[in-house]
Amino acid sequence: MIEKTNVSCTTGLASAKMKVLKGFGIINVFCAWKDAFPLENARAAKKNGSVLMVTWEPYLREKRKQSILPEIAAGAYDKLIGEWMKAAKKHGEPVLVRWGHEMNG
Repeated sequence: MIEKTNVSCTTGLASAKMKVLKGFGIINVFCAWKDAFPLENARAAKKNGSVLMVTWEPYLREKRKQSILPEIAAGAYDKLIGEWMKAAKKHGEPVLVRWGHEMNG
């Protein structure tokens, strides 16, 4: 466990105590639905010899309790999904995307 660090979806791994994570094949971060692709964290994970796993949560930070699953399923966020995938491709390294860890809506 990393103590007393500010690891968010998009930043913080580079400043975390990475020697604690040395040797971990996968490092996970949690991202809310409209967070930017975590490029900085992906680069930090690669530098550590790890692959970044992003748990992409289907909620909006400002409305955590409101389900947006119907809107996602209807295609309202297809552009956002495309932007994320383009950013992941631009990173040029493997990134694991884990869809909503609690899939009960």
